[in-house]
Amino acid sequence: MPAVIDTQDFVTAIAAAKTMAYSGNDDPTLAAVVVGSARLELGESGEQESLIFIASDGTSPGQTIFNCEGELPLIKFSIDQADGLATQAKKVAVAVRKADKEAKCSVELSIQDDGETLYMRTLTDGAPSAADSRHYIPLQNVSDFPIIATTARLKASGSQEVLGKSGEDEDLKVVPLESGALQSFTPDVLKKLGAIASVFKQPVELYTRAHPASVVTVTCGGVFRGVLAAHEYNADIDVDEPEVPVVDDFARLRDLKAA
Repeated sequence: MPAVIDTQDFVTAIAAAKTMAYSGNDDPTLAAVVVGSARLELGESGEQESLIFIASDGTSPGQTIFNCEGELPLIKFSIDQADGLATQAKKVAVAVRKADKEAKCSVELSIQDDGETLYMRTLTDGAPSAADSRHYIPLQNVSDFPIIATTARLKASGSQEVLGKSGEDEDLKVVPLESGALQSFTPDVLKKLGAIASVFKQPVELYTRAHPASVVTVTCGGVFRGVLAAHEYNADIDVDEPEVPVVDDFARLRDLKAA
């Protein structure tokens, strides 16, 4: 039985996968989306069929889960293919809702040619309409994707001990970093956080794991889960209170200006 998912959910899941997938052109293994269905228990809704979208750049995996009807075996296709499918699905939904704002738009996914081809068609109120479209794309070999390592990374709590640098020049040494309120992130990680919040149009939640300089688990919208790498900080920095001061003696500054 084909899997049917709400069009907006499909478009959102693809956008989230695109954010987490490898963005280069030299690794088709990770510049891809893996999709499949499973029965999951989500919150108060109980156990239900869900479509899972997984992507990873090799370090930071992400997973999005949306309700669906039907089943879909685990499949893999490129980010470019995913982008094309999402664009077509969104285009059809816009056209359909111009005529009927209350129409329910969905996407049906099924496998053909002994698992070699993905067939996607859009549906309006559960059936094909004149505005709906059909698309076929060749599938990649899903066994090439490191699915076991990726899901293990999604559950990871990181290292208990992280090393950092202390001192300078001849006194430079590598020591275990203390744990505290401090966390450090690179621009690339912050960019991913902003992109995920933008995709779901909701705040992201960060869960500090075994060590604040190891990894963080990120969730968003009740359907997304990812893991991002925190960055090691200098071992000599105060991990509980910021060392950068706040200038608050504005009366003295005004006096200096007057003088």
